[in-house]
Amino acid sequence: YDAPEKQEQGPLIYSLKNNGNTIIYGNDEIERENLLNAIVYSICKSHSAKEINIYAVDYGSEQLRMFSSLPQFGGITYMEDDEGIKNLFKLIMEELKKRKSLLVNYGTLDLYNLKNEEKLPQIILILNNYDSILETYNSIYEEISAIGRDCERYGIYLILTCNAPATVGRRVSQCFNNKYALHLTDPSDYYGVFEMKSKVRPRDTLGRGLANVSGIHEFQTASIVPEDESLSVYLEKFISKAKEVFVDNAKAIPTLPEKVTLDMIEKDISTLEKVPIGISKESLKIVKYNFKSSIATSIASNKLEYINSFMASLIDVLLRIPNLTTIFIDSSKTLPEANKTYGNKKVNYYNDNFEKILTSLIEFQKNNKQNAIFYIFYGIEKLKSKVESKIIEELFNEIKASDNSNIIFCDSTKNLKALDLETWYSKIKNTTDGIWIGKGFSEQQNFRLSRITKEMQQKYPNNFGYYISENTAELIKLIEFNDIIEKEGEDDE
Repeated sequence: YDAPEKQEQGPLIYSLKNNGNTIIYGNDEIERENLLNAIVYSICKSHSAKEINIYAVDYGSEQLRMFSSLPQFGGITYMEDDEGIKNLFKLIMEELKKRKSLLVNYGTLDLYNLKNEEKLPQIILILNNYDSILETYNSIYEEISAIGRDCERYGIYLILTCNAPATVGRRVSQCFNNKYALHLTDPSDYYGVFEMKSKVRPRDTLGRGLANVSGIHEFQTASIVPEDESLSVYLEKFISKAKEVFVDNAKAIPTLPEKVTLDMIEKDISTLEKVPIGISKESLKIVKYNFKSSIATSIASNKLEYINSFMASLIDVLLRIPNLTTIFIDSSKTLPEANKTYGNKKVNYYNDNFEKILTSLIEFQKNNKQNAIFYIFYGIEKLKSKVESKIIEELFNEIKASDNSNIIFCDSTKNLKALDLETWYSKIKNTTDGIWIGKGFSEQQNFRLSRITKEMQQKYPNNFGYYISENTAELIKLIEFNDIIEKEGEDDE
């Protein structure tokens, strides 16, 4: 920077702790991004991911993409990545809430880190080209004001790049104490930036701007590399070296995985009261179903075969629950993949001689008073055409009288609805809790819902479903450990 009245020149230094939340104004996108790049580069050159985590929404030229593989970057979202932006702000808000709780007895992040072995990193959230972001997401104004109001004291900082002060708005602007003004179209905007009169204006040179350094003074943005050197090539070398020096990585922006695999949920497998069945699309947390909350649980879809992949995966989970016997009655002969073993445990799989099997299960149920038993009836509607109703009813009465046995009914929505006329089914069915697979949820009649949303009318594939609890439904990405080919066709009416 240059302070001619003091005959003084010096380096313009950016300090997270001293400067805090920062806005870079300028009508030239290249100028704004050059200054932003210089700040990001300088921070990443000196600090590991243990010290700083950086996140960004880049609606500019996407130059920040060059930094994205640095260990200090937790993630960058770009134009039209609605899900990514939503998840990023969710991450920041949750982190802010967590830090408010953790720091209540410490006051500052520095004191907390001094007193605790597990340190909290500083966090930077960059919004590049705030004008375009705000135009796309009007609600972001409220979120930025909420975050900016409190974030600095908890070690979370915002950096915005923007065209002019008018775009930011007073409520957001007052959350930012540090402001840089590059070339602005309207000379009066300089007063709007610094809220003080000054005759100093940046000269017509790329990278010139104004900053408040003991008064309004002109500065020249530093270039990361000499003019004759390629920035992208230089950064590739820099990032490669950074990965060798800094072994830790920033916490990634949470995302809904393409596939919910066994390794993602295996550590959460414990009892029938908490069976992991998928990941919530909204919270991105593992959803656990309590199969002990009622005698019977229905798993429904437009067609039984749409449940195949989920059920084959659920079997893998059930086999890992200790002291549980799983009995699978495949009356439709739809899912031979359920005939599985894990270690010394095996699914008791039956797809024939149902009358004989159910009769023997009645005796088994009468004599079993200790071990937990889990019955899965796959294609339950077909079973009633193959076994006398009194045998089915007797088995269900024994299960109902037991404290250690539970049932899953799997079938198409049409077939489960038809079973309402059966006394044995109506006695134990559960319409307030259950699991729905795939599309058509808003038209189903198996579960009573407190409300129907637009989301429920969407045509989700069979690796999505709804977790229904107390008449409330939550959209989830279902567990999917097995590659089972499901025929797509016309759904049951």
